[in-house]
Amino acid sequence: MLTVHPCTYTLEISAVGHEYGLAAKIAVQIVNRANNESDEDAIFRDSQAGKHWSVKHNTVQFPIVSTGNKLSMKYTRSYGDPKLIVLILFLDAQEYLDRFIHVYESVIRHNQYGVSAVHYSNLTFQDGTVLNRHTNEKIWFQKVNFTDNNDAVVWIHSPQHEVLPDTPITDVRQKIFSFLEM
Repeated sequence: MLTVHPCTYTLEISAVGHEYGLAAKIAVQIVNRANNESDEDAIFRDSQAGKHWSVKHNTVQFPIVSTGNKLSMKYTRSYGDPKLIVLILFLDAQEYLDRFIHVYESVIRHNQYGVSAVHYSNLTFQDGTVLNRHTNEKIWFQKVNFTDNNDAVVWIHSPQHEVLPDTPITDVRQKIFSFLEM
């Protein structure tokens, strides 16, 4: 691909396999976002569900999972350098993609933080607005022993950005349950 020339590319993606008689699905995750200094975009269409997702305009909805075993993709760019990288995953009938982490019967010890994560969104648009993620993600610790962690058991850091008027923003909600056995 010559990066100085405009580009349009169309691809039909199929997942073939019938484990347990059920059709496979396709998952798409953005590895490197589309270039903010170009009109680069890839639009994924799920004709079975009647849905489409733009990696430039629907970034916060990724990863996506197809309803059936087919997706189509149309990549376009008329100016600027290409930066977009996507990961295409084949999911059989027993596999799924979920925003859920379950830690079960484990010991987490001798760390600065028992569990540490940085959640940030730094997707800025040409007008300077910042797109913040809006998603539903869960972490569940079941029968987990946190021992000798220096600073915190769970540390989730979310750097703040200056948010301009009319910027899409996330809604963060927490539920912490503590069950002690006597």
